[in-house]
Amino acid sequence: MQRVPDFRELLEADEGLLRDLVRFEGDAPERVWAAWSLALRHDASLLDVVRQAAKVDPSPGVRAHMALLLVAHGELDAAMALARGDPDELVRA
Repeated sequence: MQRVPDFRELLEADEGLLRDLVRFEGDAPERVWAAWSLALRHDASLLDVVRQAAKVDPSPGVRAHMALLLVAHGELDAAMALARGDPDELVRA
């Protein structure tokens, strides 16, 4: 898959592409950018994608961003469960 140089290119991207990027087809910055781009669309189904990525993404930075997205969407219990169980200090913080 061709790399996306910055967040602005993902703001108008197709939802399918964004979901694919979040599901590990993108590098860590692309996964974060794609998740935030989806979040800006206020798509309720985004939360399923975010919850899954928050559990299994190999990058602590990506998992931390997914936790922030959960909080931003009022999913405090899900974010707290993620933070309590994550092995990385960044995500727990």
